[in-house]
Amino acid sequence: HPEWIFVRHEDLTADPVASFRDVYGRLGLAFAPDTPERIANLSEQSGGLAAFSLFGSRRRVNRNSKDVAKLFRKRLSEEDIRRISDRAGDVWPDFYTEAEW
Repeated sequence: HPEWIFVRHEDLTADPVASFRDVYGRLGLAFAPDTPERIANLSEQSGGLAAFSLFGSRRRVNRNSKDVAKLFRKRLSEEDIRRISDRAGDVWPDFYTEAEW
């Protein structure tokens, strides 16, 4: 599907503002002047549930995006990671190196 845009979660979390700026551009969307600040506020740990979301009264969770990308290594066993790698074997080599597993 050449019209699809693929973005790795790890890349988004490593540099959220630059990554989303790129995605917006590839989708032909305007990157408003306040967008970088909003992305930064939502992707940096700053008080957790203290702030309200853009969707009204629902509370949001602010997370340190760089840490979130590595959580699976802490939460999944080596066996679980190996099973996922095996089952996604037709796809993951297009996105990851062997060392990233």
